[in-house]
Amino acid sequence: MLAMQERAYGPDDVRVAITLRKLGLIYYRRRDKGDKKLCEQVFLRALAIRDKLNDPSEEAQFQLADLLQDVWNHLQSAKQYELADEHIARAQAIWQRLSGKGIADANYAMSIFNTGDVYERRGLVAEAEERMRKAIALCDGVPHSYTSPVAHYLNKLGEFLEKQQRFDEALASYEQALALELAVYGKDSAWLGRTLKNISAVLLRLLKYDRAEVCAEQALAAHEKEPQPDWKQTILYVNNLARASHGLRKFRKAEAVVRRGLAIREKGFGPEHHEAGFAWYELGQVFYQEERWSDAGPHFQRALEIWEATLEPQHLMIASALDYLGQIRLHADDFEPAESLLLRAVAIREKVLGRDHPDTANSLGNLGSVYLQQNLFDKAEPLLLRSIATAEKSPATNPGQIAAACCNLGALYFNQQNYEQAERLSRKSLAINEKAYGPDSPELRHSLWNLAAALRSMDRVSEAEPFEEWNRRIEAEQLSGQIAE
Repeated sequence: MLAMQERAYGPDDVRVAITLRKLGLIYYRRRDKGDKKLCEQVFLRALAIRDKLNDPSEEAQFQLADLLQDVWNHLQSAKQYELADEHIARAQAIWQRLSGKGIADANYAMSIFNTGDVYERRGLVAEAEERMRKAIALCDGVPHSYTSPVAHYLNKLGEFLEKQQRFDEALASYEQALALELAVYGKDSAWLGRTLKNISAVLLRLLKYDRAEVCAEQALAAHEKEPQPDWKQTILYVNNLARASHGLRKFRKAEAVVRRGLAIREKGFGPEHHEAGFAWYELGQVFYQEERWSDAGPHFQRALEIWEATLEPQHLMIASALDYLGQIRLHADDFEPAESLLLRAVAIREKVLGRDHPDTANSLGNLGSVYLQQNLFDKAEPLLLRSIATAEKSPATNPGQIAAACCNLGALYFNQQNYEQAERLSRKSLAINEKAYGPDSPELRHSLWNLAAALRSMDRVSEAEPFEEWNRRIEAEQLSGQIAE
């Protein structure tokens, strides 16, 4: 067809440029099969024709901008970033000149946002955020027919902010997207699923389990209204709901939701696939949080067996399963296998994540607990101190992890009759957990018990009694909740 057009209209006709662009798009989709060079050649030839014709009409300018966008897509995928930036700047200038027309404004905003997306992949974080926010601001006057792209930009900005550990800002971006979608589509629309999923996920990061559970349920319901829900996406929606219910200590609900996820994974991937291992692991977490060690162990062991058969030996999920299995052995006072399992977890995490990562610190703290329970204080103390110091350096650390290490180190000093240090660390642990989980959480119980014991040992009984009463109240509420469930 191209050859026929060239013979009929000449090599510099606009129809030849249009065909060359279509051919370039075909080569672009096949660029992984060796068509990169052909893609660039035909795009640049089409662009040369457009530049030579220099048609100022609105239709021709739109077509030129679209072609420049295509050239940019190719060049940035080929990592020719400077040349790519030159072409996208030309396209943006055209759309800016044509502003006031809905499609031009939408294309300009999309182009600005896409450059931000690419800058993020290039590691230019500040530049990426500036362009993402500019694109969203440009959409203020965009008609309702373009609401979906605007909500998409807000969701993408939220995901970008999450990667920067800026969870409150990410939540605000997601909520802005949701408000926009609710205004246009209504509360019963399947379109809300993705945004609600993102909101529930960031609420989980912020340990706001009540709101996370509500959003996760709404997200799953919206997702299931889609004509043909993607089962792989269903897994993500189910996971968020399970984690929220788990965080609220609704263990039977969490177990039921995780088992649903297991069934989906085993049907879709197969029972020996590494994805099935995740569901076994999550079931183990539910039982572990309930302190049902004998039920948790086999589920973590099943996950470990699947992962050892399907993943690299140094995979971090293998380390996570080893860590939990080591802690379960510790609860059974089975110290030798507990130490062996945790040493393996530490070795993997140190190799993959480094010595200063919070997950490495967590395994070190758990290993320190093994030595602590054997009264091997000289071995336990440096590990617990290192665990706390490392975890406190990272904003990504789960606060409960720091609190647990402080609590264990306080117990060590208590056993050494260093009650002042035991008090200090128990108070620190209590303050961290209370801020993270609230005053009624069972997560506070070990800290309360340790603090009261340290105060009593220093004959400060009147100070110890309120903490003992606080502990009893949480225990009673915990038992009441288990009975109700």
